[in-house]
Amino acid sequence: MLWLTQLHKRLVQSDMQQITIVLMLLAMAILAMSWPASSSLANNSWYVLEPFKLSLLCFLALVYGTFAISLREAHFSLSALFFLNVLTLPLSLFSYSYSFPSAPLLWAVGIGFLDIAAFFALGQLLMRLLKSVRLMALAPISIMLLVMGVVGLELRFPTLPLSPYTSLLQTSLSHLAIAMLLNLYTLRLISPKILQDEAFN
Repeated sequence: MLWLTQLHKRLVQSDMQQITIVLMLLAMAILAMSWPASSSLANNSWYVLEPFKLSLLCFLALVYGTFAISLREAHFSLSALFFLNVLTLPLSLFSYSYSFPSAPLLWAVGIGFLDIAAFFALGQLLMRLLKSVRLMALAPISIMLLVMGVVGLELRFPTLPLSPYTSLLQTSLSHLAIAMLLNLYTLRLISPKILQDEAFN
């Protein structure tokens, strides 16, 4: 009950409330606009909705991971992003059932949670690096450079899908391995010690 109470407090904070509203509105708008006007046309709504949604959530995970000031804040910000992914899951499943993508349903659903946690871990690692060299003021620029780096590597090596946008379109063992490796770092947030509101060093 304590954990649910803390998660609720995080979800009702103004930043998360605004993100929830914007995410839901954009998801419904994208689904409506990408839905075919005729049943004779191919339904590609999932290919538009899901990569957009996951890319946005992963970017938010990267930002919150970078600027989290305590283990408690990091844990509940990540939990809130997981909740938003679950909240939009009905729209994702609805579009999936009509789009018939090549990616299996288990991959389409599961890789989203892994990628969100992975980008959160990247944010934490970036924060620790910038703090170690006393350059946290460069965090916003560093985040954008990291995003550009991920996209650039993916363009340079097409067989190595790194971004959440392309990871959804096909199963990739290399992407899964990278995500799982970063998730091992994120697992520290699940420890009960976070409830002690321990600050990052």
